[in-house]
Amino acid sequence: AWVSNAAVVPRVPLDRLDAYELRRTLATNLDAAIWGAQLAVEAFRAHGDGGSLVNVSSIHGRVAFADHLGYEVSKGGLDALTRNVAVQYGAEGVRANGVAPGPISTPLLEGNVAAEADGDARARLAGATALERIGAAEEVAAVVAFLAGPDSSYVTGQTIYVDGGWSARGMHAGVS
Repeated sequence: AWVSNAAVVPRVPLDRLDAYELRRTLATNLDAAIWGAQLAVEAFRAHGDGGSLVNVSSIHGRVAFADHLGYEVSKGGLDALTRNVAVQYGAEGVRANGVAPGPISTPLLEGNVAAEADGDARARLAGATALERIGAAEEVAAVVAFLAGPDSSYVTGQTIYVDGGWSARGMHAGVS
């Protein structure tokens, strides 16, 4: 199995986005995953038993938030990479899937919550999910492990949203 999980999340609106910031975001979030997928597919094909590629995407690949253009473009591209690898190499036993986390308690999220001036960021994030809570990194890791392992042998080309029902609820107004 191969898992791609790297990201930077600049918060820059389109009218202030510069070429450096966009290239840095795409290089970290998308280009690295493309080259990693190439290496993984080469290795899977070389040993002849297929393999499982798991890309960690984001709910930002499906929904838009103010000031997140570069991040959202990179995560949408990562979802496209996932589908392409699944279709291109599926007949050779290579599976590709994605995991799209919503609000998960990570150092990045905790830093963003702490930086919010009004002190309501945690409550807004939790309230935007159907489960009304912020997820744990272990909950995402469990889905990644499932997709990387043999119990998901007939799952490919999918992005599974581990977002507490955020995307099902269709609510993110007022949350950044």
